Amino acid sequence: MQSPSPYSVRVLPHVSIQCLFIISPLALSTASTLTGFSEQWTNTAKASKSTGLPGGASQSTPSSAISLKPTSAVGKSGPAISFEKTVYDLGDVGQSTKNTCEFRFTNTGQAPLKITNVRRTCGCTVFQLDKKECAPGEAGLITVSYTVDRSTGLREKHIYVSSNDNEHPNLKLTIKARVVQLISVAPEKLQLFPREPKAGIPDSKRLDHSKT
Repeated sequence: MQSPSPYSVRVLPHVSIQCLFIISPLALSTASTLTGFSEQWTNTAKASKSTGLPGGASQSTPSSAISLKPTSAVGKSGPAISFEKTVYDLGDVGQSTKNTCEFRFTNTGQAPLKITNVRRTCGCTVFQLDKKECAPGEAGLITVSYTVDRSTGLREKHIYVSSNDNEHPNLKLTIKARVVQLISVAPEKLQLFPREPKAGIPDSKRLDHSKT
């Protein structure tokens, strides 16, 4: 009597045959997938060693990043006026005094700077501009003379500077001061011509020295 085949069953012979046809394609597909994954992993590892970056990433900069330019870099190509200070505080000053302040500036741009106009807002201020054009890196000076009036209190005057600076075509310079009374007189007013007759002074008697 022959022994039964390892892939056959007498009761249900079709079961073993169907299992062979179902399992075999699945096993082949799985093996093919694992083989492809192994080849991809090997290629990635080789690329990582050659570039020194994970996954073989390229060290080149993207073209979109190269084309970007900062806005500030573009503005520096033209003239640029820069003041050391735009507000000058004189502090306490006396009445009817003449005070002088200086505003220094520098052309921090890469093109010649041209001062087109300097304007004052009050006749009590007189300015003097030492130069109207400054080469890149060259400095200039605006001297302002401010004469205060007799009234006391806080003062604020302005000077406007116009130039060919595209970012700051008009700049405002401010002069501050506190006018104080340096000398006080009491009484502040003295009436030399009284309005009333004799100004309340009693009648005076004339003395006759001839009888003495």
